[in-house]
Amino acid sequence: MPPISRRQFNLGLLTATAGMIAGVPRPGAAAASELQSFAALEAYIADKALAKKDMGLSACCFNAKDILWSFGHGFANREEQVPYTPDHIQNIGSISKTITGAAVMQLVEAGKVDLDADINTYLPFPVRNPNHPDQAITTRLLLIHHSSVQDGPSYGDSYACGDPTVTLRDWVEGYVSPGGAYYDSEKNFLADAPGTQHEYANVGYGILGLLVEEVTGTEFSLYCKEHIFAPLNMNNTGWRIKDIDEATHAVPYQYATNAMLKVEHARALYSGTPEARTLAPLCLYSFPNYPDGLIRTSVHQLARFGQAFLNDGGAILKPETVQEIFRTQRENSDEPGSTQGLTWYGRSMPEGNQYWYHSGGDPGISTFLALRPETQTGAVVFTNTESGNRIGKVVLTALKLAAKTME
Repeated sequence: MPPISRRQFNLGLLTATAGMIAGVPRPGAAAASELQSFAALEAYIADKALAKKDMGLSACCFNAKDILWSFGHGFANREEQVPYTPDHIQNIGSISKTITGAAVMQLVEAGKVDLDADINTYLPFPVRNPNHPDQAITTRLLLIHHSSVQDGPSYGDSYACGDPTVTLRDWVEGYVSPGGAYYDSEKNFLADAPGTQHEYANVGYGILGLLVEEVTGTEFSLYCKEHIFAPLNMNNTGWRIKDIDEATHAVPYQYATNAMLKVEHARALYSGTPEARTLAPLCLYSFPNYPDGLIRTSVHQLARFGQAFLNDGGAILKPETVQEIFRTQRENSDEPGSTQGLTWYGRSMPEGNQYWYHSGGDPGISTFLALRPETQTGAVVFTNTESGNRIGKVVLTALKLAAKTME
């Protein structure tokens, strides 16, 4: 596996922020939760939020129309001392799933995809759990991580520098088809039947990306460019390095350890050969299952995506679709008090209203996006190193401060 998986990061962040939201701060959380101004939040970020003072962080909060506050701190490129700004882009990990989910829901709106139909209706090869070959896997089950697909060893092994060299179709077919290059009947699927067990599955979102390709006849990254990024003026956002202005891309950094450097595919991500516990630059990496976590964007541009949801779908979705996305599909068994919508997670604020969110983590990056529909506000934070629960505290504080500006 890579040095940290998105599943590990998301579950850790859910746990870390839960106590703060419920009014029972974890150690060190009180300083963030009690901040009363954006200036105080900026001081907290500079002093407390980053594990390393010269690593980069960018943040903003917004309402349905405007950016209310944005801030950059540290470096996008530590070696060249390039300041990290809210317009620098980076890969954002699993927040990308909210964009894949939006693409799928556009097809549901158009009547081209049925959330509860067998996904084999839409795919060019069968996808079945070999332990339950007669039970259908549906689009809804993939969106809520209840499909019985899981991330096997080949998923972590697929990380490499540069853009993917394996197509999405070849990757997915090789992963789910008996005899495929990445197939493992025991490790790629749960023993449990579809719909009976929650298992956060990155590969499930690769399957959803392929579904979009097959239904539309358009390569997934191009579909998103035409139907999501262009309508929202996200003009420096893309799934691949070749799709964005690489000069604006922040360098990801991660601490190297001896254990990491013993894993060949992890070691290959580092620029040079760092010593143990050295904060080292990583290459701009990718993986063929890209619809689960490889969007490259800035906090300012991702805010436009968030604003679409605050505007009842804006230029990309219908109001009734947003309502379905933000409807509880199941309780989140991984974190009591958290609910699962379609892709997004929901949680109640101490004031009583709810916010919806997704986080992201991968080698050298941590991200968090949250929307609070009742106050028509949202917030997003990126770092170009792994920052754990610190960015969750920043996002939730920004949400509270943004709500005050709307009063």
